[in-house]
Amino acid sequence: MGKKVGIRDLARLAGVSIGTVDRVVNNREGVSKSTREKVKRLIEETGYERNVYASRLASRAPLKIACLLPQPSAVRNYWQLHIDGIHDVANELQQMGIETDFYPFPLLDREAFLKQSQAVAEAGYKALISVPFFTEDLQVLKDAVAEKSGLTVLVDTAADLGDHCHRIFQEPFRAGRVGGRLLESYFRDEPGHLLTVNISRGSQVHQNNFERARGIRDFFQDHNNLVQVSDHNGQLDDTTTLYNTLQQFVGNTGRKAIFVTNARAYMVAEILEQMDLNESVKVIGFDLNERNIHYMRCDRIAYLIHQKPYYQGQLAVRRIYDHLLVNGASDQKETLVPIEIVVKENLADYIDS
Repeated sequence: MGKKVGIRDLARLAGVSIGTVDRVVNNREGVSKSTREKVKRLIEETGYERNVYASRLASRAPLKIACLLPQPSAVRNYWQLHIDGIHDVANELQQMGIETDFYPFPLLDREAFLKQSQAVAEAGYKALISVPFFTEDLQVLKDAVAEKSGLTVLVDTAADLGDHCHRIFQEPFRAGRVGGRLLESYFRDEPGHLLTVNISRGSQVHQNNFERARGIRDFFQDHNNLVQVSDHNGQLDDTTTLYNTLQQFVGNTGRKAIFVTNARAYMVAEILEQMDLNESVKVIGFDLNERNIHYMRCDRIAYLIHQKPYYQGQLAVRRIYDHLLVNGASDQKETLVPIEIVVKENLADYIDS
């Protein structure tokens, strides 16, 4: 017996949305005659059987998902792209009873996070999408969701909060080693200097950033120990210290590269532009925000590692939909996001992804 065909498979084969398939399956209006006939033909050919449980839920009460995420600060902000992905899939699955409510909080503002967490808990959601910046606080909320046989999906993190939780993230240590591989030929087995830069908001280095820096350091220990690696951990509002660090760093002889462990590679590029030194320093960073895109187009950022935040948002909703409405609980506890490299030549392919 072959693999059981689900509504998503049927939608893909027909080249239509899941909502369109649902309208055909449940004999509702809003579908053209040709599309309806195409879907019905595929139903017969594949042996698709309607998930009565999912249909019953969709026809009665909506499944509301609480999205407890950082407040975006710009149009192409990393967190805005998560929200865009969540919003688009929720719209696609609206006919299946999926709804989303957003509870934003300022990045790393624990008081605001706790206030929004309380609002989510009081509303009694069975599904939650969030990030564990405040792990102990989120654990309490995750357990409250689990008590209702619900599911929490964490994006952008490897943090494990136990059962009834699914994680979607890019493995940071491997991303750091990939950064090292990108620079391997640049250093050509010769002496050189690598600076890892973490620019954070708050006093603690984010675990992802720490692991990325550890990964690239590990790579050069394995492949070229002639490269001297140093670190800069600074605050977002302390550009003076960053400027002084970079000024000292570019005074080194030999080849030089800078690995920025998060989305703020543009801050390094701006300072190097002031020094008129970008061409002699290779810069690697993460994420496709507007300023990183600008400096890549200007040849001042060589590589950006893409974490696919839009895809993370999409997948978060689909995991909840599968878990609570279609296939039931799964043993899969995590989904790894591919490590994709963006350069100036393929940048256009990623702007809308």
